[in-house]
Order: sequence, then structure tokens, then C-alpha cells
Amino acid sequence: MSALLPCEAAFATSWSPIPGDSAWSPSVPCSPAALQPPLGAALLDSRGEERRLGVQSLGAAAASLATVCGSVQVWRRRRRVEGRTSRRARRPPPASVLEFASGSASNPRAAAARAAEEVLCRQSGLMAVEAAQGTRVVTLKNFLSEAEIEALRSRVFELQPQPLLFGREDRNSRGEPEVPGCWHITYLHTNGAFKQHFGELYDKLWRAFFDVDSAHWGILANRDQSQLNFRTVEFQEYSAPGGLTAGRHYDAGSLITLDIMVADPGQDFEGGAFTTPELDGSSSTPEFGKGDALFFVSHKFHNVRPVTAGTRNVLVAELWAGPSSRCEHRCESQDCALSGCELAAAMP
Repeated sequence: MSALLPCEAAFATSWSPIPGDSAWSPSVPCSPAALQPPLGAALLDSRGEERRLGVQSLGAAAASLATVCGSVQVWRRRRRVEGRTSRRARRPPPASVLEFASGSASNPRAAAARAAEEVLCRQSGLMAVEAAQGTRVVTLKNFLSEAEIEALRSRVFELQPQPLLFGREDRNSRGEPEVPGCWHITYLHTNGAFKQHFGELYDKLWRAFFDVDSAHWGILANRDQSQLNFRTVEFQEYSAPGGLTAGRHYDAGSLITLDIMVADPGQDFEGGAFTTPELDGSSSTPEFGKGDALFFVSHKFHNVRPVTAGTRNVLVAELWAGPSSRCEHRCESQDCALSGCELAAAMP
């Protein structure tokens, strides 16, 4: 049985708290040898899928972890020298927030892994996971008209059979790859197809990301727009019992996520409600009708309850501070997106 490692390749090691120290500090021996997990080791990516580590992934993991280790060691040295600091950036978040974000205060390994992930989030200028839980989902009613929805659906179904145009993936009710599955994903961004075949919709989504962010979060305010791109654009089809049920799921590494309902709840499908757990222990279920758009900070936990009948169709897009992805899947790292661009450019 392979060992499962937390989050993405940047965390390709095991984490545990340091006795007597803050939960912010992962106990990682900072040496090149210690940073190398065994070839073939498995990790869980942000979508809960098991992935195998190859040589390139190991190199990226070592480089990322070396940065984390250096940052943590500097932080700990400052703590020892300064004793108590008044700088908020160096204070651990409240225990209640850490418990919510990491899953349980009785699971110190999960808490330490999440803490290490927080370090990388801050280094990349991304909203911290615990901070994202305090944000709210923004709903734009009737974002797409009936005509726009019909144009999107008919064009997608027309183009899907064409070989090599879109990446496709089938998953089971647990989100694991399985053919045939009850969760079908068509990656519309593959080789720039979304911009090419859905140009007007591409422009509309792009403008909406900035308009909503300006009104609610300000995440994009100080970022160079030329460095922002779609990480993924997906046409998702859920049939019973498909859903997104992994606990505390979020879109690690992205800035803002957008879901657009392109089916009619209650008519085309039953179940499949979009939900977000909140800090007060409640669960929010925003109204999500046909044509509605939900915008949310990517690091906010979110789920989709199982579909019980029919087919639930949604368009999903993620914005990130990385290259424009052309891969036939959702890239888990910027290195993947860059290599995918090179491969796509070489295709006839």
C-alpha cells in the first residue's frame, strides 16, 4: 500500500508538529536527501486524486520544500530572538480557525500540513486558506441568457466527438478516474479551443472575474493582468450519484473560481446542490438556477451534493497567476501548464 502525501507536489513529504513549537512549523529535515520522497510515491492532489511522483515532480517538490524550510527556520529564529512579536503576519491564526481549516484539532499532522501550505500560499501572494473561509460566495443571477446557454451547450455537444480537440475525463462518485463514470469533464481550454470556439463567452467571463473581485474582495487589484490567465475551463456533466463530496475541498493554487449553471435544476436533474461549509459550523447553499453564476475565492471549501436523477451541467473556470493552460487536463502546477503549452505549440 502506497503512502499518501498531503496536497500537491510541493508537499511531497510527511509533516508532523514540532514538540513545544507552534503548529506553523513543519518538522522537515532541510537537506536535499531528506526532501526526496521515493520514486513512485503517491500523493493526493487538490482534487483528492492519487498521483504518482516522477523525477520531474520530485525535483519540483524538493525546490518548493527547500523554500518552505528556509522560511520556517528564519521565522523560528526570529521567534527565539524576539520572544514575542507584535507583527500580525507572524502570529499563528486563532486556534478555532486552524481547527476548521485543518479538519480537526485532534489531527496534528493535518494541522501541520495545512500550516505548511499556508506558508506557500503567502509566498505566492495567494489568500490563505483560513482567511478564505471568511469570504462569501457571490451570485450573479441570470448571468447567461437562455440563448447563450443553448449556444454553449449545442456547440460543446457538437465539438465533443472530434478527436484530440478537447481533453476528456470520467470519474466515479468518489472523484476517482473511472470509465464509464458518473462525472464527465470536458476541458474546453485544451489547445486554446475555448477562446477559439467560444470567443464572446471567453471575453464575458474574463470581464466578470475582475468586476466581481473589484466589488467584493480586491484579490486582483495589485496584480499584473498580463500575468493572469484561465487555469482551466471545464464543461462538467454529473449523473447519479455524481458529486463533489471530498471534505474541505478547495481549488489550491487558483485565485477565483466561477461556476455557471447551464441546466435547469428540478427539471433536468435532482440533487446536486452547491454548498460551502462556514466558520460558524453552518452550511451555505446559495440559490443556483439556470443561467446563474457563482463566484468564490478559490481557497474556500466547497462541495456538490450527489445528483439523484438526471444530468447536472455546469461550466467551471478558474483564474490563476500562471500561464494560460493548453493541457488536456487541469494543470496541478505552473510547470505542467508551461510544458503543456510547449507541447501544444508543437502540434500541427
